Amino acid sequence: MSVPGAPLHRLSRDRVLTGLIGGLARFLGIDPGLLRLLSLILFIASILVGAWILVLVIYILLSALIPREDDPEDVRGRGFVIDIGRIIYSLLSLLFLGIGIAILIYSIALFAASLGAHLALLVAPPIALAGLLGMIISIFGVIVGILILWIGMIMVRKL
Repeated sequence: MSVPGAPLHRLSRDRVLTGLIGGLARFLGIDPGLLRLLSLILFIASILVGAWILVLVIYILLSALIPREDDPEDVRGRGFVIDIGRIIYSLLSLLFLGIGIAILIYSIALFAASLGAHLALLVAPPIALAGLLGMIISIFGVIVGILILWIGMIMVRKL
């Protein structure tokens, strides 16, 4: 639910990863789903231009600095406190998520390229063999990407 003018907090009830996007959406008075979609587009675009680490660092810092709404033990709402262990754990979990997504994107692109190489079977058989090898590598990449993504999601859920 969008509540313009609400204090800036991470939401525990309306969260996917750390509750940051839900809290920002409530603070800005916009739909959380729309802001999540925009942030996902931003992250995918940052992967394509090679700046995904910067986006992850900004997300982690904001998650570490903005207090959670309904956590009575969270003293950041009363002052400036940084838990280094939590930041490192957040960084590792989001790094796993980013690596998993990147591997999935590149593996799907390799799979598409290898399908194109299979079409060249009649013209140049060695290209088709390279396409088959690329397809096998891409399937392995998808499996590894899903595994790393799953590990990252488990780590984020423990935050």
